[in-house]
Amino acid sequence: MPRAHLVDMTSFYCTATLCSPVVGNVLVYRDLAHITATYAATLSPYIERKVVAAITR
Repeated sequence: MPRAHLVDMTSFYCTATLCSPVVGNVLVYRDLAHITATYAATLSPYIERKVVAAITR
């Protein structure tokens, strides 16, 4: 059994063709590969659901 699971949040700011730099008036990226702390905080309820789902499989 794998000891680590990926929690992919990309669908919250990217479509198949575009990754939005701003979502809901919140800046998404702090550089080319990392999201801002503010945007991560806005994702916290969604991250929590995905993490709980991953550890209860």
